Amino acid sequence: MALDLGEKQNLDLAAARLQRAIASAGIRIAGEIANPAVSISATRDEPHESIFFDQEVPIGEQRGRRIAMAREEGALTDVEVAAVERRVRRQVREAFYGATLALGTTAERAEAELEVTRYGPWREGNGDGFARHPKAT
Repeated sequence: MALDLGEKQNLDLAAARLQRAIASAGIRIAGEIANPAVSISATRDEPHESIFFDQEVPIGEQRGRRIAMAREEGALTDVEVAAVERRVRRQVREAFYGATLALGTTAERAEAELEVTRYGPWREGNGDGFARHPKAT
C-alpha cells in the first residue's frame, strides 16, 4: 500500500516515465526524411529569375544508424526509469521502517495496523458473517 502510494506520488518517477514518451518520439523523428527547401529569386542581371531546390539525401546507412541510435536511447531511458523505480521503493521502505522504529513498534505490528486501517476492524469470517479482525486492538 505504501509502495503503491509512493510510486504514484513521486515526481521524479513521473518525470522519468514521461521520458519514455520522449524517447519513442525520438525514434519517429529519426525515421523521417527532412523537408525540402525551395528558394526563388529575381535579379536585374542575366538570368533574371532563378529557382533553387535543396533536399537532403541520406547516403548509405545514415538513416538506419539514426533510427538504431534512437532505439538505443529508448532502451537507456527504460534502464533509467527502472533505476528510479528501485530508488523510490527503497526510499519508501526506509521511511516506513524508520517510522515504525521511531514509534517503537515492530514491523509486523505496523503492517497489521496498516491492514486494520485499510479494511477496518471487521473482516469477513468463514462464511458466518463478519468477525473482529484478530490483529485489531
